[in-house]
Amino acid sequence: MQYNAFKASNLLIWIVQQLDAPAIPYIWPIIYMIERKHLALKGVLILGDTFVAMRNCPVPLRFYAEFYQKAHLWGTLFGSCDLDEALKAMAMKHRFDDLTAKFTSLERACMHSVIMEIQGLGLHALQKLARDTAWQCAGLDGILDPVEIAKEGGADEATLDYVLRWRMLPYAMEAPKVGRRF
Repeated sequence: MQYNAFKASNLLIWIVQQLDAPAIPYIWPIIYMIERKHLALKGVLILGDTFVAMRNCPVPLRFYAEFYQKAHLWGTLFGSCDLDEALKAMAMKHRFDDLTAKFTSLERACMHSVIMEIQGLGLHALQKLARDTAWQCAGLDGILDPVEIAKEGGADEATLDYVLRWRMLPYAMEAPKVGRRF
């Protein structure tokens, strides 16, 4: 599955709208928990991103990089040096229905479920929930295995088999053609 930047930015804004006091460190474990739940149920990631085991929790690699590349622009656009304040201002400009329109009903259900599960949790408790076996197996700055993420999410055997085959697909596509000249 390809990375979906549109869904990534909409998910970010939706999460900011759901939190009473949004702060950037809260966003990454929430995204991971939403993706883990969806991967366990459907066998694919919503954003199509790869997760990296950062020090505090797993983060979506492409989206994390994209987020911090654009972060300084948001502060300028919304007249704030504080990135959390800029995110709040951006979230207030978007309607809830517009943000969730491109998500499937299962994706929306996973999003709402995780938000309900984390109500009242502090940052450290949230990060601890995200630092699961998949995160530990990857090691610091390592890539999380989608199969391990799905296991942590409670995936059944059929879903795990699907994730295993899906994980191997990019490698099969990249295999060189035998006998082909360049």
